[in-house]
Formats: sequence, C-alpha cells, structure tokens
Amino acid sequence: MGDVHDVGGQGQARPQTGRTKTRLLSPRVARTYSQDDRPVEKPRNSAAPQLGGRLVVMSGPDKGQVFDLAFGIFTIGRGETQDIRIAGDDTVSRKNHAIMAYIDEVRRFAFFDGGKANPIWVNDKVVPELAFLESGDMIRVGETEMRFTEFS
Repeated sequence: MGDVHDVGGQGQARPQTGRTKTRLLSPRVARTYSQDDRPVEKPRNSAAPQLGGRLVVMSGPDKGQVFDLAFGIFTIGRGETQDIRIAGDDTVSRKNHAIMAYIDEVRRFAFFDGGKANPIWVNDKVVPELAFLESGDMIRVGETEMRFTEFS
C-alpha cells in the first residue's frame, strides 16, 4: 500500500506561557510564534482526528497513495499547499483543481469543481459543479483516478 496522509488533523490552539503565542489559521492548522513573530517548531497534537473517509489513488502517476479524510473541507491540486496533493499529475492544476467537503447537514461528502480548465469526474460522468459521493465512487481529477470510501 502507498503513503498514508492525515488530511484535516485538528490543530489545537492552547494558552501559551512565556515567550510564545499560537495563531489558529484554520480548523486544521495552528502555528506557534515567538515574541518577535518568527515561527517556532512545535509537535502536532497527537490526538488522532475522527476519520470520515478515504481516497485511494487507483490509477495515474501517484498510484497507490492513500489519503485519510477527517471531517472538513479539503483542497485538491498539484501544489504543495493543497490538502490532497496529486504531485505527479501535470494535468491537475496547482491550486484548487477540486474541493472535497463533508456537509454536516446531509452527513455526506461532496466533490466540487474548482473552476479550472480540466473537468472533474465521478463514475465516468463530468461534474459540472457538485456531486455527493457514495462509498465506492470513482473520482477523477486530471489523469488521476481515486476510489472514495466513506466510513460509517
């Protein structure tokens, strides 16, 4: 099996004493800074996030990679800043080619088009804007095809 990536781990902002402070940048990212505003290395919270699903790359340049999904919003692209990074596929945009999100109101994952030139696909059908996913669905971004599994 390929590399496993923890996507959407919950960074926790905690009261700091002494010379550091923490800024909560998003529900998933917290950074600690010294008094002179330089980032300070800090180990990630060891508490495992609750997982809602998984993407397994079935075909394409990154075949075998596995992305565990916590509940939240995830950007999909080729760039280093993307939550789900498909680095080996040049047909995928660097930033926000697609977005995957857990929609709490309907208790389902949704797959959104990021508005890029290349379309996104679910089960061999183009997704014009949004598709709700079911366990076993095959999603395609660029030349990369991934199987979605939802955990109940």
